[in-house]
Amino acid sequence: MQLYVDGRLGEEKKASKASLTAPDKLSVGIIQTGVHDSYYKGWMADLQIWNRALSANEVLATYKDKRCPDYLAPGLVASYVFSY
Repeated sequence: MQLYVDGRLGEEKKASKASLTAPDKLSVGIIQTGVHDSYYKGWMADLQIWNRALSANEVLATYKDKRCPDYLAPGLVASYVFSY
C-alpha cells in the first residue's frame, strides 16, 4: 500500500493479501487498536478512494488538477474535498 501526500509518495508498506480485507466500516484518520487509538494530527484537504492501484504519474495528475481527470475516472470509488 502506498500513501501519497501532496502528490508525492509519503509512505509505503508491504501488505499480504489477507490484510487487504476490510471491515464493514472504513475509518480515515484513526488507527483503532482497541487499546490505544491514535488519531491523525493535521489537516486533510482531499481524499480519494480507488478500487485499483494508480501509478505515481496518475496520483500526481489528480493532485495537480484538484479533480479527477476524465481518463482516470474508471476505478474512482469516492472523492471528498474538505474545506478548513
